[in-house]
Amino acid sequence: MIYQGLYTSGQSGHAFTCEVAFNREHISITYTNAQGQNETVNWEPALLHPHYKTENHTHQFSYGNFPYQTLKISDSDLPAVLKQLYPSLPLMSNKQFSFFAWNKPFIIGLLLTVTTLVLLVWLVLLPWVARFALNHFPKEYEITMGEQMYKASIQNMQRNEAASKQMTLFLKTLIDSSEYPVQADVVHSKEVNAFALPGGHIVVYDGLLKKMHSYEELAALLGHEYSHVKLRHSTRNILRQVSVTALLYAVVGDINGLSAYVLQHAASLNNLQYSRDLEREADAGGFDLLQQKHIDAHGMLRLFETLKKENTAGVPSFLSTHPATDDRIEFINEKLAGQQHTQTHEELNKIFESIQQQVPAP
Repeated sequence: MIYQGLYTSGQSGHAFTCEVAFNREHISITYTNAQGQNETVNWEPALLHPHYKTENHTHQFSYGNFPYQTLKISDSDLPAVLKQLYPSLPLMSNKQFSFFAWNKPFIIGLLLTVTTLVLLVWLVLLPWVARFALNHFPKEYEITMGEQMYKASIQNMQRNEAASKQMTLFLKTLIDSSEYPVQADVVHSKEVNAFALPGGHIVVYDGLLKKMHSYEELAALLGHEYSHVKLRHSTRNILRQVSVTALLYAVVGDINGLSAYVLQHAASLNNLQYSRDLEREADAGGFDLLQQKHIDAHGMLRLFETLKKENTAGVPSFLSTHPATDDRIEFINEKLAGQQHTQTHEELNKIFESIQQQVPAP
């Protein structure tokens, strides 16, 4: 049985046109070499590699030890012929190559489908899971989680005890009452930063306090941070980080298991950033709190302008997690147009001055 094919010797990548004769005793391959001379190579059937590649009825066989010789022949009937000639050989076609060759549109479509599903999971399913889990996450567990995160965060910080007591007094005077056991801490750092943790803890760096000139600015800052607490923004972010696990626990109704898992990972999840939408919600909540207390909300505008100026000066710590972008400043300006009457709060001003006295000079 004579076939036309392509032969490579394994010594080079050049393929030679050849004539192949299949016999029971041997496979004879005759080709014209690079010097223009006819050359014949005989393969022993028993040394054929059992797995050969198939692509569009073209079959590629390998032979011998590395570097392997190869033989490529196009004939749809060849596999059946080889089974008759060499019934004892375990020859098997590898369809993997033909799959990729024949189904490129299918593979591209599959990749696009997978990509779309990943985007849907990230943009739709995970936020939904986080909201679902948040609605089933008890506040007492949230408070415990926040306490654990607070201890992990504060242990490497230098806490100002006297200023912290006054800051907590300022916060409780500002919000009157809360379903969370709120506490505000002042820590020493040159960073212009502040952050809120689940369950009521707020931490303010004295590097930020030194930039403030009025109690209205501090009220704006604490109102914004407390809104993150009240709206459970940090908890929502954490549950989104563990949303797959959260979904499994929530679906089976194991809220204790969910809580234990979140608590276990709480300390390592305390640097989560807020999205622009969550920041806008906290801005609105802080502004409304100032309105309720009849505090001049221009303090929030001055705070953002100061933070924006610090960002320009290369101190972006606060802005990296609380981006005071121009559209947020514009948002506050728009709300200021509807500001109600304001009044001076001597008590808050007195506490603010006490805090400033407790903070060391730059």
